Amino acid sequence: MRTPLRRTSNKQRIGRLVFLILIVLAIGLLVPPAARLIGATVMYPVQVVERWLTQSSMVVPVLWRDKIDMQAEISSLNQTVAELGRKDTTQIRLETENSRLRQLLSATTSERTLAVVTAKPTELPYDLLQVDRGSLAGIEVGSPVYIGSDSVIGLVSAVYPTHSFVTLFTTPGFLATVYLTGANVTATLEGMGGGVARVKVPQGILLRIGDLVHVPSVQPGVYGQITWVESEPTQPEQYGYITPAIPLMSLYQVAIGKPSHVTVDATSVIQYIETLRQEALVVPDLVLPETATSTDGAATSTPEVAIDTATTSPAL
Repeated sequence: MRTPLRRTSNKQRIGRLVFLILIVLAIGLLVPPAARLIGATVMYPVQVVERWLTQSSMVVPVLWRDKIDMQAEISSLNQTVAELGRKDTTQIRLETENSRLRQLLSATTSERTLAVVTAKPTELPYDLLQVDRGSLAGIEVGSPVYIGSDSVIGLVSAVYPTHSFVTLFTTPGFLATVYLTGANVTATLEGMGGGVARVKVPQGILLRIGDLVHVPSVQPGVYGQITWVESEPTQPEQYGYITPAIPLMSLYQVAIGKPSHVTVDATSVIQYIETLRQEALVVPDLVLPETATSTDGAATSTPEVAIDTATTSPAL
């Protein structure tokens, strides 16, 4: 009695398994077509609109296609302009070097030697430079060193065959006679160290920020501008502080002149300063009447004579 029951149970299980397999196969066969049908139904309007925009000759599709083409052309032209306007590293280097060399050498007729700064402060004691030109290049002790057409920053203090050292005006203890254009006086330039120098003048002389500081003993020789003024009314003297036009750490190339450009004759210095003062005091087209005394003691006027006040200014 037990054996037939087991056979019946096994048949039911097999039947259920076969039924499940048939259902899975049916789903596998029916789902893809249904999915394709649903997808085609959903995408049909999109495809119709796309074909209308890309193929139709009506006004709206044509304008749409023209706008797309125009945007693509504008993007291409912008890219071309950017590429043409972009400068490569070599071109930028050549332009920068050309500008620097023109400033150092082209604006002067005096003989100068171009040198590259190979050591600066932090590598050397402050206010001392090393350049890559020495006696083999004609460099001599006492030659002025320039950072522009007429901006002198120091003198060559030591020369070796392949390199030289430059002592800057800002070196502590360095002294030089300078001329202040705004105050129209001479003063002593004193190096303070740290890239700073100062001039000392009595109270009552007008010192202004921006006044030029000339070094008359160097031709040409403009050291820089006053950047700060320290003046205490209770003190007998006031100070003007000067820094180089280019920070020392930014120096890359300098121009070295000849020792003959440095004047050590005091008379020549005074004459140069007098020339500057005369240029500042000349009044063009000034006419003054000349008076004379007649035999009876009365003053008579003579014809007006043009004079140049520069010839009447007293010498320093």
